[in-house]
Amino acid sequence: MFYGAIMKKFLPFALIILFIFTLSGCAEISGPVVSFSEDVSSYNMNGDTTSSSEYISKRNILTGERIVANMDSAGDGYRASRPVSVVIDNNEADLPQSGISAADIIFEIPVKQDSTALLAIYQSIHNMPDISNVCAERDSLKQIAAGFDSVYLYNGAYGSSVFDAEIDGICLDSALASGKALPELAREKGIRLELNTSKRAFPFYYGTYSPASTDAGEVKIDFGTEIYANFKYVPEEGIYYKFYKDEEHIDGDTNVQLSFTNIFIFETEIHTIDADGNNWLDFRGGTRYNGFYVSKGGQQRISWYKADENADIELFDENGERLTVNTGKSYVAVVSKELDTYYVTDDEA
Repeated sequence: MFYGAIMKKFLPFALIILFIFTLSGCAEISGPVVSFSEDVSSYNMNGDTTSSSEYISKRNILTGERIVANMDSAGDGYRASRPVSVVIDNNEADLPQSGISAADIIFEIPVKQDSTALLAIYQSIHNMPDISNVCAERDSLKQIAAGFDSVYLYNGAYGSSVFDAEIDGICLDSALASGKALPELAREKGIRLELNTSKRAFPFYYGTYSPASTDAGEVKIDFGTEIYANFKYVPEEGIYYKFYKDEEHIDGDTNVQLSFTNIFIFETEIHTIDADGNNWLDFRGGTRYNGFYVSKGGQQRISWYKADENADIELFDENGERLTVNTGKSYVAVVSKELDTYYVTDDEA
């Protein structure tokens, strides 16, 4: 076991993050522009030559995993439907949340100085569980949801929007979302349900990719709030189990602990915007916005980029080459880029 603390510039691979709020202005964003709308076979480094036209009928666009035929209870329309992004409270008083273990990607974001919120993204509006506790929308969460061409589900709004994102939203009148009712509710509002076939969450590797360093048996991310997320790797399963302040993070409906193949840590600009401690963050990315990719017991330094609010997330390794990631569910922590100290441990469950 190794556990230590050193300055960030000496250890980019450590993964407990002390988070500092800043009041400085947003940095000018620049970076390479890479389109993810090309044929999906260009991402397949392990012999899978699935074409773009076939991809949506064979793979989950959020996880890269093959869709099991007997899961398709609603026919081809289920597989080709838009994803759904749901804003969920993550305060301790709101636990346990329901329906979150079914999410394919979960973003965790410090929306206030003392709390985080989750953006849970699900593959298809036709295959949704009931979900609680749905909470108010935030600009930063809308920026993320727009990039996935997802239907955006929330319960009320905080403040006013300060950017133009092409997004279809549904504002609920309660904190509970009925999964079965969502498709009809979307149709009543004139929301498109067809999938944008050019979208992928990430460029997936259809084998097993292990980052160079193998000292990521445990990951802990301190958001600088009263909440921190920690994970323990189980080598036999190849996944990380999530904990909420050292307690198992459980889905209140299924009693299943949250687990992920991939963990991403994205650094960005974060600002406290009012006396109540509410935060605004920039989710456009850029070459100066770094991060980490953790998977299969390993970790590596990365950078991330988003051309605009509606664009895909683009990932690059330390050499500036496009990063490929393992198929499976992903967790993404968004933290301040003003970080000084990291910690790491190689313990495994």
